[in-house]
Amino acid sequence: MSKDKRALATKVVLQQVLRRCENDSKKATAVPLYVDFVVPPKVLTRQLKGARATQESAATVVGQKHARDEIDGGSERSGPRRRLDAGPPSAGTTSRSAVVASSRPSTSTMLFVLPHATYQLGGAVGAPSSGTALIADDDISQDCVRVNLRHKLFDAVVPIRSMTGSSPEAVKTSLQVTHKFSRYVVDQRIVGRLPASLVHRAARTAPPTTNPAANADLSRRGCTLNIVDLASAKEEGGNQAFVVTLTEAARGERLQIDPRGRCTIRVGHGASTTGEVCENVKHLLHLLKADDPQLFKCIEELRLWSPLTEPIRYMELRLSASK
Repeated sequence: MSKDKRALATKVVLQQVLRRCENDSKKATAVPLYVDFVVPPKVLTRQLKGARATQESAATVVGQKHARDEIDGGSERSGPRRRLDAGPPSAGTTSRSAVVASSRPSTSTMLFVLPHATYQLGGAVGAPSSGTALIADDDISQDCVRVNLRHKLFDAVVPIRSMTGSSPEAVKTSLQVTHKFSRYVVDQRIVGRLPASLVHRAARTAPPTTNPAANADLSRRGCTLNIVDLASAKEEGGNQAFVVTLTEAARGERLQIDPRGRCTIRVGHGASTTGEVCENVKHLLHLLKADDPQLFKCIEELRLWSPLTEPIRYMELRLSASK
């Protein structure tokens, strides 16, 4: 499929999302865009074995002992490579950590840092649960604020102390933060102190589905929690590693691989531009080809879809000669 046809397919999906949102661009920011493809069971088995062999930490989802690549996402030649997510919590993990971990889809996942943000920065204003918030421990929250002011990674940086306690201010902040965003990056050390309302919302989150009827009510959509070891990144790698960790947590997307071989990854939102979505998909394919050529050769077709629209053919990879 040519570049023009891929752009046309992207425009069609974006226009359909906007119509389903009653031409309200603020509502459209809350609608994720995904691409998916299918890999054979044999390749899937190898990926699952590789994920188990390379797990580094039981409680860390992203951002620990990662490559020191360019902070802004890098070029197609030097951009950050994908990394495998951690597995289930260890025996020593707090009970709330277990609740958070169990709320994630039961899939093998890989992390990719895409050149364009897949969540709308500032999208939380007037939109139903969109945007990204960082919830950090008190001793590191000011460092996070300084990084965010410079790199514009999150809509908000929230110290955990402002969300805990029984004071009216803490209760109000907790409720506001819980229902205002669709993605949360959480300091690993304070997972056990997260408000129950946020943990319960994450627990209700279901894996992406291509059934528009099941996703019509945007206000009922759940959220994602990315647990990050900020303290280790700062202590072991200094300020550069700290910034890279925050960047990967804010911009990284997980390729979710279900047991049937269906691979799904978020590449934008309903208010993304056509160029941003196309560049994200192009970058994803480049990283897949560089990191795992065998998996890349198995991809026959990519579909683009959202929870409010039917899947549409985005790209067909004709690699029969190389198989």
